[in-house]
Amino acid sequence: MEMEIEALVSSNRYATYMKAIENALGEPCRALSLELYEWNAELSGKMLFPFHIYEVTLRNCIAEALRDRYSDNWPDNAAFVNSLKPILRGKFIRARDNYYAPIEGSEGKLLAELQLSIYESMLTSSQAPRLWIHKKAFEKIFPIAPATPVPENTTYEEHIRKLVIELQIGCKTIRKLRNRVAHHEPIFNKNDIYEVIPGVVKLLNWRNPTACSWFKKNELVSKVLEKPLI
Repeated sequence: MEMEIEALVSSNRYATYMKAIENALGEPCRALSLELYEWNAELSGKMLFPFHIYEVTLRNCIAEALRDRYSDNWPDNAAFVNSLKPILRGKFIRARDNYYAPIEGSEGKLLAELQLSIYESMLTSSQAPRLWIHKKAFEKIFPIAPATPVPENTTYEEHIRKLVIELQIGCKTIRKLRNRVAHHEPIFNKNDIYEVIPGVVKLLNWRNPTACSWFKKNELVSKVLEKPLI
């Protein structure tokens, strides 16, 4: 059966699992290679719920910050658009031109079409002053985050930048793994698989502890990770 599955998914794709088992055991084993493939597929499937909750929550938080800073018509605000790096600016403008108009409901269509990399770009040190420190927006949008008290020998601005970068690091990790899952690539060999749930929990807990508790009761990734195959 193992050889039939290998032929089904292609030898090149299956070779990653064969090699991993051979490295772990010191010899090849087709049966365990298939089990590893199955474990990877199960984990990838369970990741979809955390990815969904994370991205929807993050984009809503950032949209709120953008509205507070640039008005409800923030997609057309030149100051915001010009704050984006050239490559991301081009991607944003194309999405905006296709999906946005200053009418009710249009913002939601645009938010759903923006790539996660654009949201990640809103969590940078350069964006912090205008988007998160301005009028203490970070505290408003993430009311449970440890924004205060500010640690000794640290300014408020430095502290908020640090918290924003924490979210950016988590977003980068989740974005890369989400892309691998979307393209049916192996994730069993990525240490970042253990960072996904903590990253989602941090975002949700800073935003809404009740929602965070609901998420922890319903996510199934942790159970799969409790029994790694290799």
